[in-house]
Amino acid sequence: MQSVAIRDRRTGGGDTVRPSGYESRGVNLMTRHRLPGGGEWRLLAQHVAQPSTPRVDELVPGFGQLLPSSSLFEFSPNERSFLGLVLEPAVDRPWADHARLQLGWQRINDGRKTRDFSSPLLFTEQNRSDLYSASLVLAKRWTAGHRTRYGMDVTGDEVRSGRQLTVGARRPAAVAPRYPDGSELASAALFVTHSWSPRPATGIELGARYSRYRVDLAATAPAPGVRLEPDNLSLQFGLRQELVASLSLLANVSEGFRVPNIFDLGTLGPRPGNRFNAANPDLGPEQVLSTDLGLRWEGEDLRAELFLFRLDYEDRITSVETGATSPTGRFVVTSENIGRSRVHGAEFGLWAQLSPRLALDATANWTRGEERPGDGTTAPGDRIPPLYGRLALAWDPAGPWRGRAVLQFAAEQDRLGPRDVRDPRIDPNGTDGWTVWHLQAQREVGKRWTVTVGVDNVFDSRYREHGSGIDAPGRGLVFALEAGLP
Repeated sequence: MQSVAIRDRRTGGGDTVRPSGYESRGVNLMTRHRLPGGGEWRLLAQHVAQPSTPRVDELVPGFGQLLPSSSLFEFSPNERSFLGLVLEPAVDRPWADHARLQLGWQRINDGRKTRDFSSPLLFTEQNRSDLYSASLVLAKRWTAGHRTRYGMDVTGDEVRSGRQLTVGARRPAAVAPRYPDGSELASAALFVTHSWSPRPATGIELGARYSRYRVDLAATAPAPGVRLEPDNLSLQFGLRQELVASLSLLANVSEGFRVPNIFDLGTLGPRPGNRFNAANPDLGPEQVLSTDLGLRWEGEDLRAELFLFRLDYEDRITSVETGATSPTGRFVVTSENIGRSRVHGAEFGLWAQLSPRLALDATANWTRGEERPGDGTTAPGDRIPPLYGRLALAWDPAGPWRGRAVLQFAAEQDRLGPRDVRDPRIDPNGTDGWTVWHLQAQREVGKRWTVTVGVDNVFDSRYREHGSGIDAPGRGLVFALEAGLP
C-alpha cells in the first residue's frame, strides 16, 4: 500500500511550475498457492487513485503562447482497478505439457473538469471503461528440436461516458459526451508459434495469429451508430544463427494489425497541444510490417547487442488538422488513415563485469521517422525522440552498502514534423540535448528490510524530455524503506 503527496514541481535551476502537484494512493496485492495436483494459481489485485490531477501543459503557457490553453483542466478522479487470476496446472498430455489460463478485469474511471482560458463554459465529464479478458496458452515440446505454443484470447471493452455543461451560475445541462456512451469493442484471436532447431547453432520460429474484431460505436445526437467487423491474419518469422562461439545473428520479420478503437473513432473534445478533436467514425484499420536484424554477444563477463529495426505503416491512424478552429481558438483536428509512414533506427545494449566489485550497464537508442501523406510529399515524423540512452556503474564492495551512479543523456532534436512545430509543448527551434546524473546507495537491514538513499539530478540541471510538455524535476533527495513479507 502506498500514499504519496507530490508538491508543485521544482525544475532544475529553482523554478517552480504551478499547478503541478497531486496526490496518489495505491495498493498492489498478490497471493499464490499450489494446486493439489501440481502447479499453482495466483490472484492479483491492484488499485490506484489520484483524486485531482492537473494537466500541466494545458494550464501553463507553452512555446509560442502568451496565455495558457485552459484556465481549468484536471482529471478528477483518475482511477484504475484491476483483478487478475492466473492458473497454471501441471499438465502431461499428448497435446500439451504446459498450460496457462489468465482471466482479468480492469476498470478505469477518467473524470475531468475543463474550462478553456477566459471561457465561461465549464465542462464536467464522467468516463469509464470496463475491460474483460481471457487467455489460454498451451505448449508442447515434441522433441529436443521442436516446440509449439498455441492458444486463444478474447476481450470485451465497454465505455460509458457523460458530460455536463455549466454556464456561470446556471444549473448543469447534459451535452454530447467525450465518447459515444455505451460503445463496445470485442475481439477474439487464435495464435500458434512453432520453434524449430535443425541443429544446436540454429533456431527458427514461425508464427501466425488470426484476429477478429467487432466495434460498436453507439449512436449520438449528431451521428448515427457505427459497426466495424474487421479481421486479419498476421504472420511472423524469426531466425537465430550462432556465427562463432558466444556471437549470434538474430532476425525477425512480423506483421501487425490494429483496428481503430473507440478513442480513435469517437473522441470529441479538447486535446493536448491546444487542439480540439472531432470524431471520425469512418476510420479503417492500420497495418505495419516490422523487421529487425541484430548481433548478440553472450560471454561470461560481457553481454552486448546491437539491433537495427524498421517499421513500415500502411493507413496509419494519426491526428491531422482540419484547418478550422474552435470558438475558443483551438485547432480542430480529427483522426485519419494517412498514407504511409516509416520509422527506423538502432538499439544498443551492453553489460560488462569490469571487476569483481564493479559492473557497467549501458543502453542507447536512435530513431528516425518519416510521414508520406499520399500526395507525393515527405515530412519528418512527429514526436520522434532524439538519440538517447543511459550509462550506469554499479559498485558492490565487501561492506553493507552498495552504490550506483547513473548518467542519462539525450541529443538535440531539431528534426521536427509539421505538427511538432505548432505544438506548444515543443520548442519550434528544437529540443536541446542534455545530460543528468543520479546517485544511489542501498543496504540490507536484517533479513527483511532494505534501505535506499540517493540524489536525483545531482547538479540540478534544467532539461526537458522531447515532447513531454514540462521540464524535468530538479535536484531531489530519495529515501525509501522496504520490507519483505515472510
